[in-house]
Formats: sequence, C-alpha cells, structure tokens
Amino acid sequence: MLLGALHMSIAHPEDPRCHCVEKGKTDADSGPYLRLAEQSQQSDTPVVSLELKAPETLFLESPLALEVILRRNDTDPRSCIFYWPPDIAARFVLLRHTSHGLERVEVAERRSEAPDVLYVGDWRQYLFELQPHESSRYLELLHSYRRVLRPGERYELLWPGAKTCIWDWGDIQDHLDMELRRRESCISIVGGSNISFTVEEGERTFPSPEPSPPSEPLSRVYVCTLSTQVLLPFFFGC
Repeated sequence: MLLGALHMSIAHPEDPRCHCVEKGKTDADSGPYLRLAEQSQQSDTPVVSLELKAPETLFLESPLALEVILRRNDTDPRSCIFYWPPDIAARFVLLRHTSHGLERVEVAERRSEAPDVLYVGDWRQYLFELQPHESSRYLELLHSYRRVLRPGERYELLWPGAKTCIWDWGDIQDHLDMELRRRESCISIVGGSNISFTVEEGERTFPSPEPSPPSEPLSRVYVCTLSTQVLLPFFFGC
C-alpha cells in the first residue's frame, strides 16, 4: 500500500512537473563525481542504463522519493538477470546549488556490500530481469536525505555510475534454486543521469476533484409475497 501511494505522488514522466536529465546532460560542475564513463562498458555483457525522474519540487512533510528506471540497450536476444542493491540511494551524489556553483552535501547513508554468491529463490531478492530494449522502474525512497535538505534550496542528484558483477543470461525462472556467483565481466551502469529539484516546507497538495453531477434518485420497488403479504423494499443500484 505504501509503495502504491508513493507512486501516485510522483509525477508521470510526461507531466510538466516531472524533471529529468538525459544521460550525459549533466552540469559541468558534476563531472568530477562521475565514476564510470561510456568506455567502461564491456562488450560481452548486457548494456544497461539508469534514468532518474522526480517532480520539480519535493516537500519535506511528504514522502521523499524518486523514480529509478533501468533500461536495456543492447541487441542480444537473450534475457538477462542481475543483482541490484537494496540501498541504491546511498550511491547517489547530492549537490546543492550555490552562488559559487555546485557544492556536495554529505548524506549519512549506509551502503551494503554485494555478496559473492546469491541464491535465487521464490522471493527473487534484489534481482532484476530485463529483455532487450525493455525497461523496469521502481520508486527509491530517500529517508536519510530529509535531515540534510533545506527549504528554499535547489539541489541536484547525480548517478555517478556503478558496476554489478552478479549477473547471468536467461530469466529468473530458469535460475530458481540455483546460485549466482560474481563474474569477472561486470555490467557497468555508467554515470551521468541526474535530476534537479527545489525543496519546500509542508506537504504536496493535489487539486480537489470536480464534484460529480447529482445522481438520479434510486427506484424503489415493492415486492409482495403471497405467503405473508409483507412488502419488501428493494433499491436498484445497491
């Protein structure tokens, strides 16, 4: 229920309130924080990119979340699965806009280490499956960011890039009750995707729906039973 409610509070990508920057369209000041460039992608692995989307304004008393989109960009006809850490928010770089440029803001976020071996069970923990040219999206909560965000300030959130070395060709169903191990060839999800947003006090508000036109009165029907001669009211539409 919580995830569903959060999803409703995030503007749709086509909504004018939603802001995203295409991969590579970063501010010049964010360049030093990029860890992986396009050239780091290995030829024998799936090509996966990451995009970020969020409203132009985030409110401190509403859930802080953004949309993460993982997209498959290669032409290999096989499916692929890969490990994706549960604390991906700890890998973002938060930058604050100042009169002197972008200033990094440290966020106390714990990062988990990727396991060497991952058992694939029915729970399918931390695994994504992508077909060629397919994308998968989810909401990433920014719990720890609330402590460092200031009302009235504008920020930039940057994906610096990362690698995942637990992956394989095929789908999750093919790997049930099997173990995935770290590989020498890792999937490199290059950095560059970023979003800009302003922080405000209060909660996000939504316009009230227009009132519905008055409905016609319900028809009342009396049915007479021969045995008791009792009138039983029935209401259509109930």
